[in-house]
Amino acid sequence: METTGTPGAEDEEGKAAEKAPLVAALPGEPAKDREPPRLDSGGGAAENSERKLSEAGKITHIVFGAWIVLWRAAIMLTWATAVYVVVGCIRYPTWWYSFIWRRGWSHPRNYLAVVQEMNRVPLQAAFTLLLACAGFIFLYRRRRRLLAFMDEHGGISILVAVVAMGVTALLVNASKKREWELLEMGKKVVDLAEVSIDLMASVGHVSLDPPLAFYYIDQKAVDGLVAQLEPDLVEKTRIEKQAQKAAAKVSVGVGGSSASAERNTNTDATSQFERTAASPERRTAQLIHYCLEQKRAALIQGRLPMIMDIGMRDLRRRLGVVRAALEDPIDPVLESEMERQHEEIRNAMKKAEQEVDDILSSPPDLLVVALSLARREAIGTDRRFEGFIESDPRKITIDVFLPEAAELPAASGKFIDLRVFGRFTGRSASGAIVVKAIAVF
Repeated sequence: METTGTPGAEDEEGKAAEKAPLVAALPGEPAKDREPPRLDSGGGAAENSERKLSEAGKITHIVFGAWIVLWRAAIMLTWATAVYVVVGCIRYPTWWYSFIWRRGWSHPRNYLAVVQEMNRVPLQAAFTLLLACAGFIFLYRRRRRLLAFMDEHGGISILVAVVAMGVTALLVNASKKREWELLEMGKKVVDLAEVSIDLMASVGHVSLDPPLAFYYIDQKAVDGLVAQLEPDLVEKTRIEKQAQKAAAKVSVGVGGSSASAERNTNTDATSQFERTAASPERRTAQLIHYCLEQKRAALIQGRLPMIMDIGMRDLRRRLGVVRAALEDPIDPVLESEMERQHEEIRNAMKKAEQEVDDILSSPPDLLVVALSLARREAIGTDRRFEGFIESDPRKITIDVFLPEAAELPAASGKFIDLRVFGRFTGRSASGAIVVKAIAVF
């Protein structure tokens, strides 16, 4: 007869089976309890693998984040460049044409012109800066939408920006190429005009450049004029002190150790420079040049050479204005300035004639006479020389008085070519301009 176990006995057998060892005893060995092997045995291979995967994920995350930052920065830089180029081409097309198509990027003056333009229109520059700041604040307040747009449409937006810059550059080339050729032609015309002016000015030009051969100098009169014109605080003597430093250093080494001592000594070296007095000839030449440059004296020669000299100076100045207008990198002026200066140039000779007539009718206190002079009878202790200037409606006579002691070169004919620096003393009874000589050369 079969017997069945009770439910309590079956439970106890199940618990005993759970506690039984998972690994059976080897043959010939008594059965004993053994613990199952741990999964982390062998040096923690699983934990090392997980750690390596975690570090690799961090590196990948950092690299990806850096790439995102650089990509967004490239997008924003491209957008900013496109806006700057397009707006700049609309506002200053000539400058951008020179910069893009005429190698203007290689000339530092084009970059300096941007700063000069900001100084020329400070209100416009300030408004532009405020507008840029407002745009930056607007985009920053909507940075989430902006970043989302860049992440989604970054590539196509860069393409659109590059295409916009290319199309703008081509339009500037099409619209400003002809104007640039006219500007270059205008510069060449100015160059030719300056050469022509130099050639015309050289006709009848009186050279006053040293060395000059002086035949007579009124030292007292020269000293009196120099004392009035030369500043009183002219450097005569200068003492300079130069600091000199002397250093002495001593070092001693014993048994692998060393000791050092250093001493510095400062001394002053004095140098004295003394300016030597200029010769009378040099002082006189400097005085003549100064009076002519500052328009304290007038150069008296033939009427036509005087008109040419004054007119050519005015023309050269006008051409300088035209050249500056043509070479303006930001906004060169071609038509309006050329027309205005052309009108001024046509009137330059008329103005020169009027200025010469004013000089001859009312001479300044100091004159430089460069004429062929004929010797006339002496008046008292002075010798009188007479020269003429052809003028309408009659000749103008110049009477030059020199001391009898002045040693003049021998004249081969009736006239002698002299240059006389002197003082205008008035007019004679016949209306001649009377000049008292200070220097003859």
